[in-house]
Amino acid sequence: MKVKISRDKRFIDAIQRNLEESPYRKYVERVLEILDGKVVYLWGGAVRDPIVRELYGLDFETRDFDLTVDDSKERIDLRRLLKGLKGMYSSRFGTPKWRPIKGLEIDIGPFSAATIFKRKNLPINLETTLISVDVTTSAIAYGLEDKTIYSVKALDDIKKKEVNVLNPYGEDPSALMCRLVLQANHLSFEIGKKGRSYIAERYLPDLDGHVRRFLEYKGAKRLFPFVVGRLRHIQEEARKIGIKR
Repeated sequence: MKVKISRDKRFIDAIQRNLEESPYRKYVERVLEILDGKVVYLWGGAVRDPIVRELYGLDFETRDFDLTVDDSKERIDLRRLLKGLKGMYSSRFGTPKWRPIKGLEIDIGPFSAATIFKRKNLPINLETTLISVDVTTSAIAYGLEDKTIYSVKALDDIKKKEVNVLNPYGEDPSALMCRLVLQANHLSFEIGKKGRSYIAERYLPDLDGHVRRFLEYKGAKRLFPFVVGRLRHIQEEARKIGIKR
């Protein structure tokens, strides 16, 4: 997989405006102050959402201002650097996550965290970080210094209005299926062929407990009936056209 680079002014302006006009800007800037001197990228929704809004005129708020930090030349103890922030804890993957106010979480992960879930011979760099992402439309980053967008299939699928599986091995299957459904719903996109096949082959009612726990972790337990209903519908559609477990 290759990283695509974009300096499309429409998209860059949209990303910058999304951050600068956000009511959560001060929290992102607080983290960036602490990380002064480090190469930091906006990650995932903070890059994807403003591009989607620019292309399709949708109106939704970005509450996802995750950051990734380049530690390819030296290890960075992010926990130590960020320990003074009230509301700091660890994500499911052991990376720092800050919850400064209700409804906002900021993940701050180093490049090296991605190599934990992938083939261990891959280099620690932005490309490895991007190809480690489970869902295509999250495999996107924006360099705060170089004002450049980096994407592995994210820009392609945004233009197709699809959410798909990119790396099926970094997440628990129930979590990945939830993320496909939630992100497609958030963006008003379809789940692509690979994503639908993944759900058709992996979903079992026995996983509903795991689905519920993941949604509770994400603060979205009210969406449990919708998510499970969507998973079952996709599986039933697949059976009708002959996709078997």
